[in-house]
Amino acid sequence: MSTQLPVPVETSSAPAVEGGISLAQDPDQVLEQASRAAKALVRAVSQNEAQYVVRIGPSRHLRFEAWQTLSAFFGLSVSCEWTREVRDAEGRPLGWEARAVVRRGERLISAAEAQCTTDEASWRAKPSFQLRSMAQTRAAVKALRQALAWVVVLAGYQPTPAEEVEAAVDIPPAAAEAPQGPHQGDDRATDAQRRAIWARWRELAKEAGLQEDLIRILVRARYGVEHSRELTRSQASELLDWLRSATAEEVAEAVGKSVDDVLGSEEVST
Repeated sequence: MSTQLPVPVETSSAPAVEGGISLAQDPDQVLEQASRAAKALVRAVSQNEAQYVVRIGPSRHLRFEAWQTLSAFFGLSVSCEWTREVRDAEGRPLGWEARAVVRRGERLISAAEAQCTTDEASWRAKPSFQLRSMAQTRAAVKALRQALAWVVVLAGYQPTPAEEVEAAVDIPPAAAEAPQGPHQGDDRATDAQRRAIWARWRELAKEAGLQEDLIRILVRARYGVEHSRELTRSQASELLDWLRSATAEEVAEAVGKSVDDVLGSEEVST
């Protein structure tokens, strides 16, 4: 009986094995370079984390400017290839879509498309030029993500850019969760309940380092409604009891899980 030994793979321009694949680069060298870039990114971001990072629960998501910084380490550049106005079936303007490409010299590395429309609560009242600009930003950071997400993970951040997270969860201005006056319907949460919820949430959000607007994510995840004003009295009472008994760490964990669920459904739909 003869035993066949595994054949070592030549990593320098080794031809692909028929019906299989072969290494194009030395993995150790690739990881070493990526680790150096990741450490440099952490140093750059830590100098102004408020500018570069959006915190959602325990997760940290990088803004476009941080992705640009990382791309410079690898000699990559991102640019917008086109923008197009998005209209509904009746021809009314809804927003903008854009396509961005990442290149290294003349070589195309990745490309992505994205939209920004008035369907999003936080963009409903914004002028057209701002929608167009955000569509370009989202497309650009999405294209950078395709090329560099694995390095961002090495650096300890989430692979989803902050702009994608904000679009997925559709975070409105903080004032949107403030009391809005009397409610219609006898079973709706009272203003007193909503004020109490809002006051307790602010305390927990401050302690956990969360954006105040993220209460909407909790409300949506737990009760399937978009705003606290849509809660019933019993739901508002239950939510208030939970907020009063929960720690800041528990609330941060709950928010993080809710955001992950939303992003997971977004990935499946795309």
